[in-house]
Amino acid sequence: MGNLFALIRPKHWTKNLFVFLPLFFAGELGNKDLLANCLLAFVAFSFVASAIYCINDILDIEEDRKHPKKRYRPIASGAVSIRTAIIICVVLVVLAFSIIYLLSQTNMWQQIFILVCYFVLNILYCFLLKMIAIIDVMIIAKGFVLRILMGGSATNIELTHWIIIMTFLLTLHWLCKASRRFGNTKK
Repeated sequence: MGNLFALIRPKHWTKNLFVFLPLFFAGELGNKDLLANCLLAFVAFSFVASAIYCINDILDIEEDRKHPKKRYRPIASGAVSIRTAIIICVVLVVLAFSIIYLLSQTNMWQQIFILVCYFVLNILYCFLLKMIAIIDVMIIAKGFVLRILMGGSATNIELTHWIIIMTFLLTLHWLCKASRRFGNTKK
């Protein structure tokens, strides 16, 4: 069971807390209904992100096996089979979209569209775009923008252009600093 948790990387779900930023900036964190909507969006986004981690680890299996730290990842180490990872990925995606479709109280189709955009963008990232340095960090920064858009959609809180631009720029700045400090930004 520990290997499955390592595969879906729940510790990385903290990134999805950006979904709550619209609530915070609107001063609505105490609104239980909006908080519940945001929590559903957070869980759905986290499941999609975990599905992407599964896909990324499947695609990078050979590289990860040669890496001093990544070789211990569940798929690279052989602790989780590729078949199992694919099943988990599909289940996570189905759960994510089902949560929004069945439980969303506001802007269901908009939230589904945002999840689809995030999923497709990250699939492209996994297959191709992570190889292109500047595009790499821009895709990751765009993911944070999609998170706040998801939070705004889930709560029906209109976002200003400034919060969207600042989220993108601050994330891009942090990623560029991190890439210089740690040598890369790959997931």
